Amino acid sequence: MFVVTSLIFIVIIYFVYAISLPHNDNEYQFKDIFFFIAIFEIIVSLLLMCSLLLYVKRIIMFNENYGKHAFILGVVFIIANVVSGGVNFYIGSGGWQDIFDFKCNSPFVWCILFIPYYIITEFAPAITFAIVMQKYD
Repeated sequence: MFVVTSLIFIVIIYFVYAISLPHNDNEYQFKDIFFFIAIFEIIVSLLLMCSLLLYVKRIIMFNENYGKHAFILGVVFIIANVVSGGVNFYIGSGGWQDIFDFKCNSPFVWCILFIPYYIITEFAPAITFAIVMQKYD
């Protein structure tokens, strides 16, 4: 029942997000989107944490090896969502201009800082998911 409720909640959040996209270049509306994305990421990470705590025990009872892999996968996704939510919160609270200036003034340092961000939030979850799926396909 928790899974169904979580899925319905996430679908509602996506609908609200789609409705709240800006129709013009209003800066305040742009910041609100980053706040919304930050809140969305944190809520998703909390739902993942609840799901992880509820279902990994049962998975481990049936298949210990798969349960450990599912736990690692869940932790990686939780970390990615929390990091992404933190950065989106920073951008939404006025950090957009600082990040934009930093990118324009020192692109090399920008790459050094943001490549690990993309690795943590995008690449690591995708690779972990691919490894688990390949192992248990």
